[in-house]
Amino acid sequence: AQAAWARAQGTTTRLRRTATPTFARAMLASSIQGFMNMYPHIDVELVVVPPVFDYPSTNADVEIRAGDAAAFGGIPLTNDVVMPMASPVLLKSLPEMNSPLDLKHAPLICTTLEPWRPWFQSALLDWPEPKQGPKFQDLGLIYEAALKGHGVALCRLGLVRDWLLNDTLRPLFNVFSRPDNQYYALANSKSDEVRLFVHWLQSLCSEQSMQAQELAQQACSKHGVH
Repeated sequence: AQAAWARAQGTTTRLRRTATPTFARAMLASSIQGFMNMYPHIDVELVVVPPVFDYPSTNADVEIRAGDAAAFGGIPLTNDVVMPMASPVLLKSLPEMNSPLDLKHAPLICTTLEPWRPWFQSALLDWPEPKQGPKFQDLGLIYEAALKGHGVALCRLGLVRDWLLNDTLRPLFNVFSRPDNQYYALANSKSDEVRLFVHWLQSLCSEQSMQAQELAQQACSKHGVH
């Protein structure tokens, strides 16, 4: 009722945001109503941009980007970690994944946006970047491919929280690495509306990241992953 009244009085302010497809789907689509309920005087508009690190700046009020926050004067949003994950369907068709070395028996889904080599190093594997296997240029697509059983994907926990929750993607090993390229907000306005939105988004990202890490640990315990 309050939101309707504000719109009827013509007192709303439009906030234009940009985000990559995966972040928009995983972090904003199901949560933005909470922000609108808190701040009914703010109308939000979302424009999806290509999944490229440090995408060229736009004229949006807030740009949600992935890359080097410090280099662009951005406001950090995530400090996420990645773990290899696969669908239960795929795992039934593979030899048991008892250690990271067993990944040599599995198809690895690749993307230049999330290289495997940093995780290999965390797992004490001196392996080069995979040259074979499905390859996509979008994080959401590699997660969808893993969900369909096409291979093992390196997943950012905060972005696959819902699939961890319903056990349709499972961690293979209790080993993680932290990507250098994290999500950040670039504020192109100093308005109160931008400040409120960025603060809300920081809280959302932190909450979802903590939930996802707890879910990953629960999955590891449930399925005997070490």
